Amino acid sequence: MKIGSVTVTLVATSICLLGLYQLLSGITWLRYNGFLRLVPSFRFYFKLRRDHMKSKCHVQDSQSITCKNTTVRRLDPLHPSVLPYIPHFPPLKCRRQASVVESKVDREGYLTLIIIKNNSRLTDSVQCYFQYIRHPTKPYKEDEAFVLSKRISLPPENRVKLQEDFVYVSCINRAGYKVYENFHLHMVKRDEPISKKYSETTGKQPRLNVLIMVNDGVSLSSAARYIPKTLQYLSNEMNGTIFTGFHALGENSLPNIFPVLTGLPHSEASIDAPFIWKHFSEQGYKTFYLEDTVTATISYIGDGFAKPPTDYYTHPFWVAMENSSLYWDSQTFCLGDMPIHRIAIQYLANYVEKHRYQSYFALYFLNAISHHSDTVIQLGDEDYRHFLIDQKGRGYLNNTIMLFMSDHGSRFGRIRSTPIGHLEARNPMLIMVLPPWLRQQYPHIATAVNSNADRLVTPYDIHATLLDILHSHLPTVTESTDGKKHKGGSGKGLSLFRNLPSRRTCASAGIPEDTCTLCTPLEPTFLDVNSQKAHLIASTVLTRINDIINATSECDFLHISKIIYIAMISDKRPCFTYSVIIKTVPGRGIFEASVRETTATASVSTESPYFVITPVIRLSLYDSNCCCTEDNGLNKYCHCKMTTKPMRRKAIPNGH
Repeated sequence: MKIGSVTVTLVATSICLLGLYQLLSGITWLRYNGFLRLVPSFRFYFKLRRDHMKSKCHVQDSQSITCKNTTVRRLDPLHPSVLPYIPHFPPLKCRRQASVVESKVDREGYLTLIIIKNNSRLTDSVQCYFQYIRHPTKPYKEDEAFVLSKRISLPPENRVKLQEDFVYVSCINRAGYKVYENFHLHMVKRDEPISKKYSETTGKQPRLNVLIMVNDGVSLSSAARYIPKTLQYLSNEMNGTIFTGFHALGENSLPNIFPVLTGLPHSEASIDAPFIWKHFSEQGYKTFYLEDTVTATISYIGDGFAKPPTDYYTHPFWVAMENSSLYWDSQTFCLGDMPIHRIAIQYLANYVEKHRYQSYFALYFLNAISHHSDTVIQLGDEDYRHFLIDQKGRGYLNNTIMLFMSDHGSRFGRIRSTPIGHLEARNPMLIMVLPPWLRQQYPHIATAVNSNADRLVTPYDIHATLLDILHSHLPTVTESTDGKKHKGGSGKGLSLFRNLPSRRTCASAGIPEDTCTLCTPLEPTFLDVNSQKAHLIASTVLTRINDIINATSECDFLHISKIIYIAMISDKRPCFTYSVIIKTVPGRGIFEASVRETTATASVSTESPYFVITPVIRLSLYDSNCCCTEDNGLNKYCHCKMTTKPMRRKAIPNGH
């Protein structure tokens, strides 16, 4: 019997390996709705989630599951199942404020109040001021994370040289009513002396700048669908490397960005963590952190930063902006007549220009047009392309390694509620651009980076790469091929400047079991949602949700209103794994989980054969009745009872 078991195991393993296949990568031009869309063909690594709870399936442990880079699966960004859900938006046009005056800041940093209606009676009755927006010097609550300087008079047509980056302009009429307001984000370069440590830094290798541009919630497939011009320019004109095997570590931003910045898992998240920008600052780099939302990924930890963590830190600006009537009265994605994402991009461009002769580390994190729906990122395609063309044309990136990336795929929307969307969520985009001179002088590094494009890559690997840059350690030919990891962080990361293993496990790469979606050729098999089995599986997920809700008396118990789909995604007998998405009432929440069916257990016990083996993920946005408790983890599932008053809007979690 032992010999037979071994034979069966070997045969099953052989079939599994033979079933894995490779699709050629490249660039494919597709025509859709009359538009030529540039779609990179990518390979996707994925396996199915493994039961780490009480399932009694005796299957191969996830730590021994490996994927070869030559046996990976490709997802089609224009798969028939997602085509009905791909919208195309017109360019964003923000409406101008109805006012007799308007404030502007020119490239030299002069603030001017312009009269736009030639009516002296009206303009004489208006008094305008400007104030600087600053980081508070005392402990603060998150929605109070800014202070305003004293008001300074701003006469019409007078030019005022700005001394600080963040400016608030307001105009008051004689009756005391505010008739105009605006915000300006403009780089004022600080001429701080270069640190002694930096001045003593010597070496044969040049110091490289680091520019990380993160777009929240954009998978590689989404990037192909919605920002094709940007991807084309990065790939074709800047010789960027697209990493098709980049794998998310968790559902939302923090589990994926914290390891990039610290090399540590998000379970160790702390506002006092050893963020990589601290180390760059110690080496004399000027540091920059922009994230265009109040509930920023890192500031969301604890009470936020007591002091600005980087030399240039924009958080107070965004808090002030989101607390203004101008913000709430403007169109979605706009601040007055300016798209919010364009304000951020222009400030970044300003920073790069003013620091082109000085080493810098810059982290740019865009949330405004992609957090709630990846489809909206298309509004930034032209702006990104123009930014790249301008920076490349001016030579500002000649000594810069740029990472254009995301933290995870889309968490919301109709595509996310499809089997393809389930896989896309784990495959965020990652493109690396190396300076041309580096590719020429260190061709072995360029070769290693290109070879890693089709291998399993994680946020830990990005951190290891940043350590190589930090220490000016560009590996030799031998080092780039030995596959050894860079020392530092959690030890899970492998520098992308060195060849990654062609066979790598999720466990060794630091990818949690319930997140790993690698290495299976199995096409999903859909169950009849009206079948008894489908209802049993869906009820298992509902029971898990209600068990969580049971921790409080403030929330309604939920019921299934619709089974959106149940798909078998693994059939390793005697175990079967299903991806499940259900819609619940009250509240119309949409939830996803993976369920394991253990036929062996069912045959010897009256215990249910179904187990939820992953956290239950919310795929729908929160509504106004979600938040009755201080526990954001519980609020994900909660619909407040009619007798319970929801908390203030600011308490609604955004999933960071």
